[in-house]
Amino acid sequence: MIGGKPFYTCALLVFISILTDAGESRRVLFFDLWKLDHWDNIELRQGEPKWVEECEYRDPSFEQSGVYFPSVWIDEASGKWRLIHSVKWSPFTMMIAESDDGISWKPLAVPDANVGETQEKQAPNHLLTVQGGSGSPIYHDPKATDGYPFRIFGKQHGGPVHQRALKDPEHRWHEVATKEGEKRYFSEGITLVSKDGLHWEVKTGDHWDWNMEDWFPEPPVFAFWNPNTNQHVMAARPGWGDRRQCLLTTEDLKSWSKPELLFQPDPLDTEGPIGMYGLPVHPVGNGAGFVGLLWIFHNSSSEPVGSFNQFFGTMDAQLVYSCLLYTSPSPRDRG
Repeated sequence: MIGGKPFYTCALLVFISILTDAGESRRVLFFDLWKLDHWDNIELRQGEPKWVEECEYRDPSFEQSGVYFPSVWIDEASGKWRLIHSVKWSPFTMMIAESDDGISWKPLAVPDANVGETQEKQAPNHLLTVQGGSGSPIYHDPKATDGYPFRIFGKQHGGPVHQRALKDPEHRWHEVATKEGEKRYFSEGITLVSKDGLHWEVKTGDHWDWNMEDWFPEPPVFAFWNPNTNQHVMAARPGWGDRRQCLLTTEDLKSWSKPELLFQPDPLDTEGPIGMYGLPVHPVGNGAGFVGLLWIFHNSSSEPVGSFNQFFGTMDAQLVYSCLLYTSPSPRDRG
């Protein structure tokens, strides 16, 4: 969760169980009912996620802070569950926790973690702080051709970008930085990388800056691997303050395609202003398709807008899916 909320787990069922003629139970994805020969006494209904209250977690060193953009996975070496999140939107302050069962969590001390230049280690489980930075959930790169299976696509603003712009004549902000000094709009894409999920470093410039000259989306961005096309796919917004969702692809994590619009509010969205805040996508496996959670930010509020867009309202998620996601990715429907 984001915005001052604790981390918790919901169990999401995306398959159904059927009984075959041989009396065996078989799992079928909810969008694969067309494979059945008959539908006697079958009705497809949307279930309710189960909130596992026992696993509610806040970092004990930052109990008044939220859990921003958590990522959970099972560490192959230890067999334990790992959780990485930030305790702040900015500066992006990464903490780690561990669990034996994915329910009960405790901080995982990483005493040799380099938390960043000019930064002080704030807790034993503090991994990294990105000055002027904001981030996203982790992309687990199954190819890791550059040696980094863990990466986060983030942004950096302010002083660090200004200093790099002054030193680099080819930097997009060099001329402005030299003549006019630091500006609020100075922004740069950065990539946080790790070989083990415990020790992180910030990469800047060159292909690590995943922004484009005319494209500066704000976090969070999500990424996943598409085995059908052998491409990395990024789900992001079309631009700064633009709460729609688009997809980009790359084969080498260096040259990205242009953003392709995927979701935007339409006339059926009649409950007031909404924003499509994020889109985490998960491959189902065995080439069966992809399931995503489209974050819907409900902004029906009379609070004045003091920035690029509204920051007041509730957020929920809509289930989306795609059977193929080949060349022109588009889940069939949302709802």
